[in-house]
Amino acid sequence: MSNLTTINEAIENRNLITFQYEGGLRRVEPFLTGVHRDTGNDILRAWFVSGVSKSGQYNTWKMYTIDKMSNIEIMDETFTGSRPGFNPNDDHMSSIYSHI
Repeated sequence: MSNLTTINEAIENRNLITFQYEGGLRRVEPFLTGVHRDTGNDILRAWFVSGVSKSGQYNTWKMYTIDKMSNIEIMDETFTGSRPGFNPNDDHMSSIYSHI
């Protein structure tokens, strides 16, 4: 199963995911996948829960390039699908694959 397919399955079922990204483990609530309007990369928009953060910011929105993600695991833990500031028509995306 591709990374994108795995993430979209987690979005559909509202499961948290963990993954390796730029040297560290991240745990997020995945909300939306799509194509970044500037880079053309497949992107995940997620609510960052825990793990490694270069910015030191937690409980906030983050974007991840899907090709840079590895060891993606769908957790049994689910989330409500509601976070402040979520936009299902994310203006950073030229097209959207899946969203809450």
